Amino acid sequence: MGNYFENLSVYVNCFKFRISRKIAKKILFNFGHVVKEAEDMLGLFKRLEEVAKRLKIMVCLDEVY
Repeated sequence: MGNYFENLSVYVNCFKFRISRKIAKKILFNFGHVVKEAEDMLGLFKRLEEVAKRLKIMVCLDEVY
C-alpha cells in the first residue's frame, strides 16, 4: 500500500534549494509543472496558488533559515 500523501505532498530541503525561485520551481515540478527560466516570481507564485486551489497539498520546507 502506497503513501496516501505521495501525490499530494512535496519535501524541499532548503539547504539545497536556498533561493525562493528554486524552491517554487521544485514545488511546481513535483506537481508536474515545467518552469521556464524566464518566468518571474509573480508568475511562479500565481501557478503555486492555482495548484493549491485545485489540490489539498502539503509542503515540507526543511532547514529554512
